[in-house]
Amino acid sequence: MNPMKSQGKKLNLILWSLMALESLTAALFTLRYPSEAASAFLFGYSKQVLLVAALLFGSMMMFLFAAVNSQTQTKIWQRLAGMVNRFFSSPVRTFLIIAPGLVLLLGILTLQILSLSQAANEAVILKSLTQRFGVLLICIELILIELLILFHLNLKAAFQYVIQPVFLSLLFALASGVYLLGIKLYAQWMWLTQFRGMEDYIFFPAVVFLVWALLYQYCRAQSWYARISSFFLSLAIFAVTYTLYRQTAQWVNWYNTPSKTYWHELADAFNQGRLYLLNPASNHDLTFFNNHWYVPNPPLPALILMPIAAVLGVEHINMVTFSIICASLTVVLIFWLLQSASQQGLIPTQKRENLWLTALFAFGTCFWWLAVMARMWFLSQTFTVLFTALAAYWVVRKKSPWLAGAALGLAILARPNVFALWPFLLGIALFYENQSEGRIRWKEMVSWAVQSAIPVVLAVAGLLFYNYLRFGNFMDFGYVSINSAEWIMNSVKTYGMFNPHFIPSNFAMMFLNHPTLQCLDDCIVIHASRDGYNLLVMTPALIYVLRRWQKNWWMLGAGVSILLSMGLLLLYHNNGAWQLGYRYLMDFIVPVLLVIAVGVGKKMAWVFKALLGLSLLSNALGILWWFNLLGCG
Repeated sequence: MNPMKSQGKKLNLILWSLMALESLTAALFTLRYPSEAASAFLFGYSKQVLLVAALLFGSMMMFLFAAVNSQTQTKIWQRLAGMVNRFFSSPVRTFLIIAPGLVLLLGILTLQILSLSQAANEAVILKSLTQRFGVLLICIELILIELLILFHLNLKAAFQYVIQPVFLSLLFALASGVYLLGIKLYAQWMWLTQFRGMEDYIFFPAVVFLVWALLYQYCRAQSWYARISSFFLSLAIFAVTYTLYRQTAQWVNWYNTPSKTYWHELADAFNQGRLYLLNPASNHDLTFFNNHWYVPNPPLPALILMPIAAVLGVEHINMVTFSIICASLTVVLIFWLLQSASQQGLIPTQKRENLWLTALFAFGTCFWWLAVMARMWFLSQTFTVLFTALAAYWVVRKKSPWLAGAALGLAILARPNVFALWPFLLGIALFYENQSEGRIRWKEMVSWAVQSAIPVVLAVAGLLFYNYLRFGNFMDFGYVSINSAEWIMNSVKTYGMFNPHFIPSNFAMMFLNHPTLQCLDDCIVIHASRDGYNLLVMTPALIYVLRRWQKNWWMLGAGVSILLSMGLLLLYHNNGAWQLGYRYLMDFIVPVLLVIAVGVGKKMAWVFKALLGLSLLSNALGILWWFNLLGCG
């Protein structure tokens, strides 16, 4: 006897028997309460209830018949099995059975979730439906799951249709539709307006997947398919990231331009020939000089927004949407960087691991929160990551040092301290030189260093000239007289912007501060500070930075840049206050991700998968906590 077949028969028996038991349970619970007297037809039950009970008892008998005959393999069972196999030999017929089953399963799950939400207090029909038919719905849900398992066990040829890209993309589109319907019902019952406009983008990933799947189905033999597939992979990463970020913004009710954004207003000012804001709605973290309010931060976001403000008008720019678009592009660029680093032999990971590392960056670090927040400081950090990643990408792709230096220079126009990443870029160039020549040709490397450094120096010079135009002083960045928190102002005036005095508080923020959990009245309460908490609480997967350091030039450069960045931040007067986690990690996240990739290796271990999951969970819970959506009651 084949042990695999024996195990399959036993599993079939168990599943058919469970479905029979669930049908009986659902029927008994359906008949638990008599119908209202006015609608009673027989034995105190209405026609509808009797029909449902009859169907359930009939299903029970059918499942019992299947349980017995799947073991004895009678002739009638064999004929039925042959008919089923012939029916599912067609992909179209398979889809017409699987798709409604999936919609029904997801619909029941949606109703269950809604019944556990506050919507159940507002929608009387939802509450009465779940009270009367709750057990029935659970039983149907279990039966559908078990039927899917049976389908996989006994119809393996037909199951191959289900896992084809076109089939999966259609099912994903249906799932997106069920999700949209569930959200709309929730919003209607809760009188919420924040979920308007979801139809504009919620099907974006589904459309991308479907077009990509059709190209795979009919064009994968073409010579050009590999290039178009790479494009669609990048587009899919953008679509999924953009959609999840937009959904996050709508769920937390943070989807319109918030206060203290400033950059679109400054872009409009630049277009009008001004360096200052006229009558800003808020003056927090602005600098007052010569009767005008200035944005003290380096101006890159405003420079990028200038053409958009000129075309759309400043009042029509949604800064949250703009931030999410830029952040989603950054996520795609991070994936490109990881892929290129793999192809060039810097890191050992393959496409699958690089996708997971991209997910770690997008949803397992505070970048998720930064993308949604969109305020002045946070958008600057989004652009910092974008252009530091671009600088590293140009070097990894062995492009001109001028391009790498220009990208790093642009990053400096968002956050000047990221000049500390230049040794990382130089380390990659040295790695390639040593790899190709077997030695370092120092003359060529000095030339590379000078060419990449010139745009950086020009960027710094541009910032100094910008200071002179605003404040009449090349060295005045506007931070000494900024309209900020009193403790920040006192610190700057007493110790300056960088001082060893700030090391203890910054070290605590990086490595020590953590939230605590407390149980109060059967409710778990998170006690955390909006000043932030340490790196490993937010992103436990960062521990992999310490694993598998190698003796080569690029990892030496990465180590120097990481330590130099952290050293500057330890001396900095501001520890990143008003943040989720430690947002200054984004200043050096690019070399950190590549070092983590080395730690991950060729195959992702379960330990890293667990740390990745914890990182995603920590950031999701953190965002809910930040917007006061994580609690009891």
